[in-house]
Amino acid sequence: MNGEGDAFSEKVNQSHQQKVRKFSRCGFDKTESFIMELIRVDKERDTMLYNLNITRIQEQLEMLRVCYSLASELQVGSKGTMEHFALERAAHLAVECMIDVGNTIIDDFIMRDPGGYLDIVDIMEDEQVIQPSVGSVWKQWILLRDRLVRHYTEVQIDELAIFTGQCQVMIQFDHQVQTFLQAEREKGNIE
Repeated sequence: MNGEGDAFSEKVNQSHQQKVRKFSRCGFDKTESFIMELIRVDKERDTMLYNLNITRIQEQLEMLRVCYSLASELQVGSKGTMEHFALERAAHLAVECMIDVGNTIIDDFIMRDPGGYLDIVDIMEDEQVIQPSVGSVWKQWILLRDRLVRHYTEVQIDELAIFTGQCQVMIQFDHQVQTFLQAEREKGNIE
């Protein structure tokens, strides 16, 4: 490193040592190693890649594609009880997959704090991971999910018909998430 870079590094180290002393004076001396780790991360934050769990996201998106395949094959109304249950499960799992993907991206990369499932959709829209058209359908599905989980005896077949009529949104969600991840990879923000 040149002299200017060395001087900057020395100032950063002095600043971080002052932080350790400040915490120690406040009675946090037993946590000095923890504080040092926080400082190490603080020093690296400008060059640090986000550790986004891509494997988990890809597994969830693969399950979403399975849900899409099943939902697009089943026609509402003409099938029996088994198909009805399969469609309910596909709808439920599709929403869970989308929520899990959203949560993983938000927790590991965006680092905002959603207050609930609908907030996950809003954050994903705000951060331009998904388009509003996908977000609005996703919000409808979250409400359907609540009925499938809590009020399953009241779910009507026409509610599932709406889901199957919109199942293309699963593929759009998958594509938009993949596009977002690729763009962030190209920017050097994720591995």
